Amino acid sequence: MELDIIEIRAYNYFATGNQGKQILQEHLKYINPLLTQLQAIPITYYRLSRLNFAPGERSTLQKFIAGVYFNFYKQKGDKLLLVIGEDIKLSYIQYIHQLQNVYYDLTGDVLKIPQSNSRVIAP
Repeated sequence: MELDIIEIRAYNYFATGNQGKQILQEHLKYINPLLTQLQAIPITYYRLSRLNFAPGERSTLQKFIAGVYFNFYKQKGDKLLLVIGEDIKLSYIQYIHQLQNVYYDLTGDVLKIPQSNSRVIAP
């Protein structure tokens, strides 16, 4: 996936080579040269669990914050479908940074790995 600069915000996770990288506020100053090194990290069950998504009653994984349910449902193959609340279905959310952006837009909170498990999400 080719990244667009408008998709990148502070605290998003990306891959650089075979390592995970969290974009910090200071990285945004020189984001253009960094952009060519960043790779999107696909959403997986494991990576969602690292972001504190937990098994839900009907969904594969879920997180509840600010009165909003974020539910992931297993689709054909390894695909996961994001359903927000009961009505919003976002099949195009396939990468961690996309999820982080939607999460931030709806809750005003940053979706990141808890301090107790602070190792960055690996590609």
